Order: sequence, then structure tokens, then C-alpha cells
Amino acid sequence: MAQAKRLIVLGIDAISLPLVNRFAQEGSLPYFKRLMEEGAISKALPCLPAYTPTNWATIATGAYPGAHGAGNWDDRSPGDPLDRKPISTFHSRTITAQTIWEAAEKAGKRSLVAAYPGAFPSRLKTGLVIVPLQRGLVSHKILSGEVYSTEEDASQGTSLVLKPAENWNGEIIEPALEGVITVGLGPEAPLTGPAAARAVGATEDGADQAVVTAAPETGAKHPQTAGLHFNILLQSTSGNGFDQLLIAQGKDASSPLARLSPGQWSPWIIREIPSKAGLQSGSMRFKLLELSPDGKRLRLLRSEIYPTTSFTEPESLSEELVEQVGPYIEHSGLPLSLDLEDYQTILEEIEYQVDWHIKAAKYLHETKGWEIYYLHWHFPDSVQHRFLACADPASPIYDAKAAPDCIDALRQAYKLGDRLLGGFMQLCDNETIISVVSDHGHVMDIFYCSLAKRLQEVGLLSYSGGQGSAQRPPGNIDWSQTKAYPHGGAQICVNLKGREPEGIVEPKDYEAVQEEIIDALLDWREPESGKRAVAFALKKKDASLVGYWGKRAGDVVFIYNSGFSWGATKGDVTIGTASGAHHGPQIPTTETDLSSNLALLMMAGPGVRRSFERDYQQLSYARLVDLVPTFCHLLGIQPPIHSQGAVLYDLLE
Repeated sequence: MAQAKRLIVLGIDAISLPLVNRFAQEGSLPYFKRLMEEGAISKALPCLPAYTPTNWATIATGAYPGAHGAGNWDDRSPGDPLDRKPISTFHSRTITAQTIWEAAEKAGKRSLVAAYPGAFPSRLKTGLVIVPLQRGLVSHKILSGEVYSTEEDASQGTSLVLKPAENWNGEIIEPALEGVITVGLGPEAPLTGPAAARAVGATEDGADQAVVTAAPETGAKHPQTAGLHFNILLQSTSGNGFDQLLIAQGKDASSPLARLSPGQWSPWIIREIPSKAGLQSGSMRFKLLELSPDGKRLRLLRSEIYPTTSFTEPESLSEELVEQVGPYIEHSGLPLSLDLEDYQTILEEIEYQVDWHIKAAKYLHETKGWEIYYLHWHFPDSVQHRFLACADPASPIYDAKAAPDCIDALRQAYKLGDRLLGGFMQLCDNETIISVVSDHGHVMDIFYCSLAKRLQEVGLLSYSGGQGSAQRPPGNIDWSQTKAYPHGGAQICVNLKGREPEGIVEPKDYEAVQEEIIDALLDWREPESGKRAVAFALKKKDASLVGYWGKRAGDVVFIYNSGFSWGATKGDVTIGTASGAHHGPQIPTTETDLSSNLALLMMAGPGVRRSFERDYQQLSYARLVDLVPTFCHLLGIQPPIHSQGAVLYDLLE
């Protein structure tokens, strides 16, 4: 078998084989089509649950959650002090297994790891880590994007007041209008975590399911700080109404930072930005989304502001990449919604992000050298959370009229993935393995389930006082009356005396309470259909069957049935009608005619079979734990020491 010398792994979050096949067959994904013709493909079983951090950790280590430690969105363990603040499992300190790039370094190979959960802070001596995600999907931004609008109800942004222009230097075309926009850290959402992810249109699926052991957040805001001011000037260059916007610092029309017509982007602007951490060097650009001829309707987008320093290891790479490749963005400045009006702008921003990754990889290969490249690219996951349910006829919220637009929204996201793949295929030679993998798929929900309400209903969990919500019963947990509590979205802990800070369950009753929990889960049914909400539930001692053991594992591990998801329910109801799409809660083998919750594996290069798809009837699905052993086999290096998967020999020559 030919020996590969390089490996490129493009981790594209949440893409599924049914949708890739659909869009490739219609001609929208030429590079995916080529990869399938030149290589081998398989649907792949994610680890349970089909979480983002859990499975990217598996794809990096070849290990199950019990070994790599990322079975939840954070490193919480049963018995933690109630006031302990867990660390995100996007942080390398929480990953307890060796990664492929650490194993490769021992074999003398340098890695470049980009936007990958669990890679930062770097544990490498010679490797390169760029645009890290150590705190979750929103990790390094200075400020979220903002829309400045003249609309009286600026619910979608910041109100902008215009008035007749005066005291400008340089030649201006009268009549002209002026305004001021301010950039700085004001009363906005938290900088990281599930709420921050939602604010930028991303979803940390299941991350907020863990917030049942503490009081609800008060909604405290960051204090307003002094801002960075930009002057804007509206002019009519054609004499037929306002058609140009100038952006300047100070009222100087002779040397503006940008001159924009509707639909145009400004050049990148780098400034010292007032932030929670003090002044930070950050990059931004503007797009004139809309300008009416009378100037009464103006919408101006400012992109997310991302730092120009300290987003790489070694740190010296940051300014070098900004100079040679350009500034980076984690997310679009516009949040995704079912309103498609601004979707084209979002696509433009993410296209820039895709091209940035291609250029950065090429530049660093030419100047620093690398043999292994690992990327995590998240955008399709966000798009599917927003658009998949309304596009799938199996969904309760399927909309036949809106479905074509929703399908096209999915198509455009997958086309950007194809652009990403095409760029990296150009970096391949005949000694390079290139692989596209996803951490899970994505499927629509039929029912929403409240685990906290179910545990309360059967007397295992008790709350005291306070105001409730659709997601959980009122108040804080009353530990003196609580025998069990949720441990993330798919695990439950016994409130065990001697382990938990306020434990009440005697050790002799531990297994009996586990059985109570399992009975409550397996007897939980949707009342009209009679369908079980939960596919299976296991005691911790049995959970190694599905990859769970060790100090971070809960006392019961379970997974929801096909069609069932965590979500808000009304009143005391524990199961209600759903209105979205998820991947984390449902058993990974869930599929509809449109999509699948299974992950995807494609690879091509020396030693890989051509135009081959695994025989699922004979061998079932590949497993995500199998990827790292297979990659290492193709590279001729020892796999990571905690790797637990097997080589996928049927995909190889």
C-alpha cells in the first residue's frame, strides 16, 4: 500500500450524507462529487450524545468520552461543589486523551490545527494552532456585529439618527445628511457560552441543558464604556436621491475610510477597540445593507470585531496572518433567522471565512511547513438548526410554501463547504490524504421534552420557590428533597450522600435510585401516540457499552428516541410539540427522507479505495472512533495512546 506523507482533515460540522448526495447529484457540489468518485465514503456513528465537543474530541483522539473527558459541554463531575464554575470542553485542559497531532509530533510531523475544539491552549511544542475555540463557539470576538438603522423600532440593531450635515472638511455634495455611530462594549450579551452563541446565530446544542443546578441568570449587563466614534455622511452623487455613504473618523470627506453604495463592503479597518479587557486591537468592516433615496431608511452593518493579536500559538503568527492573509471573523455580524432577507450577506461573510482558512493553510504550509492539518468549520450546523425543520416534510412545522427557500438556504451552506473542499483539494499532491468528516448529522424534532419536569413529576427532583420557565420548574433545587438531578442533557446523577455537597441518598440505596431513574425514563411516553421518549437508559456501571465511565460520567446515561428532543414545554407538561431541529438529544441512527443524524466520512488519497461506499448491511456504519486509527495507519505512525477505534480496512486498498 502506498504511504501517505500528509493528511488534511476538513471537519464540517453537522453535514449528512443524504444532503451531500442530494446537492451533489443536482450539480451544486462538484468537489464533493469528485471526492466521492476518487475516494471512499461511509455514514459514521457518532459517540453519544451527538454533541459537538464530544465528537470533535473523538475525531481528534480516536477515544470514547470516558477516555477523552468531553461527554458534556463542560468538565462538570458528579459531586462538584455547587459554586464551582465548570470549564468548557472546548478547552484543551479538559481533554484527557492524547490527540493525533500530539502523536504525530512524536513521530516528527508538524500539525496545523484551525478553529478546532480542544486544541487551545496548545499542548504542542512545534505545532501551530490558529483561531482557537477554547471557550465554545464564541471564543475570541471582541464585539458581536451590529446593524445601525434609522428605523424608529430598531429592534434588529442600534438606532441611528441623521441630521443635515454641517462643518465637514473637503468637498461634499449638498444636500447631505450626517450621523455618528459608536463602537464599544456596551450592555450586550455575555461574550461566551450558549447565550452568546445564540446571539450570533449559532447553537451550542445541549449546553444550556446543564443549567438546572443553579439559579437562573439575572441578566446582568456589562457596564457601558467609552466608545470609538465614526462619522457617516449620506450624499447624492447622481442627483436622484441619496446613493452613497461615507464613513470617516472625524468630519473629513476628503479622506474617508470608505465610500459605499448599497450592497458594498468597506475595506477592513483596524483600530484599538474599547472592550471588557481594556483596549484591544481589532478588525472590522462595514456593509451598506440598504439606503432609500430619501435617506429615511438606512441599514449599515458592522461586522463582528475580532482581535488582530493573540489568536494563534505561537502568538507571533497572529499579526503575520493578518498582514499576509487578512483579518479573521468567527461569525457573521448578522444572526441567522427564518427571515432570508439578509442571508446573502451572511453567505458573503462566511465565504470570506472559508477563503481565509484556505489562504492561511497555504501560506503556513509554504512558510512554516505542516504535514497534518485539522480544521473545524461550524457554519452548516447553524444553518440546519434554523432551516432544516421547515424544509423537512416529516417535521411538525414543515411549510410547503417556505420549504424551497429553506432547502436553498441549506444548499448554499453546503456549497460553501464545497468551496472549502475545492480550495484544499488544490493543496493536495499524490502523497496527501484528504478527508471530510462531520461530528454528527442533523434531524428535525417532533416532540420537546423537559427532563427536569419529568424528574420532578416522579418525585426524584424538587424545587423550592422562585419563578419557573417553560424549560424547567420554578425556583432552585431543594437538595434536601432531591434524589436525582440532570447532569447535562443526556445524563443524570444520584444525589449521593458522601459524594454530593448536599447528598441525601444513602450509599446502600444508590443502585435502587438508579433503577428509579431508569424506570422514570423508560416509562416516559408521549400521551397521544404512546411513544417512548427515551430509547435506552443505562446505569453507570453498564455505560461503558456506549463509551461512558470515569469520574465525569453521570450515574445514568440515556438517549432520546427518534423525534424526541430537549426543549421548552408549557406548564407542568413534560412532553410537547416541537418546532425545530437538533442533533444532540436524538439517537444518532435517526433518519428521515431528507436528512440523517449520522455523521459522515469521506477520504481519498494514497491507499484509499476509489468510488467505494461501505456495505452497511455487512459491516454497519463506520464509527468516529475509527478515524484516527485509520489516518495513523495511512500515515505509518503510531496512533494516540488512548485511541480505542479500529482501522477501517474495508475503505483501503
